[in-house]
Amino acid sequence: MKKSAPGWGKAIGIIMICLGGLGIFYQIYKFIIPVFFGSFPRRMSGMSQFNNPFNDMLGMSETQANMLILYGVLGLALSIFYILGGVKLLTVAPANYNFARYALISFIILNAAGCIYFFSSHTGIIIKGIMIYAIVGLVFDITLLIILMSSNKAEYGIGVDESMQVYSVDEQSEEIL
Repeated sequence: MKKSAPGWGKAIGIIMICLGGLGIFYQIYKFIIPVFFGSFPRRMSGMSQFNNPFNDMLGMSETQANMLILYGVLGLALSIFYILGGVKLLTVAPANYNFARYALISFIILNAAGCIYFFSSHTGIIIKGIMIYAIVGLVFDITLLIILMSSNKAEYGIGVDESMQVYSVDEQSEEIL
């Protein structure tokens, strides 16, 4: 029987599972938004007096729509990676700790790159609204990474000298006392 995960590890793992589940729905919105709002201003082009306000508010270029879909695909894959990182953090092993750390870092990079791209280009209010959620996610991920990195990694067997570990009666169980 393996040693139980520390309380901070369980808390971060559960938060990562919940945020990853919400992230899946958020990434699906990135597929839906270009379909509905990307072509809406082009359909309104016959009404010249409304064309510019709709383009400013809802419109996006073809490149921006493709980038949003690309970020959605990458985000969907990373959301699954993120959930797995949270699940792995619930059990004690150095590889599980590192997996969760890499999941957080990869999502931070994706959200930062998406925010930089979409806020630096001329996009409509809908895309900027979606990126506000990315900024909130970025804050959560950075906070979780700071907590993860500043917590006692020895509880996951990281930085512990193998000769100093005391095992239970059955060394096959990998239970470290």
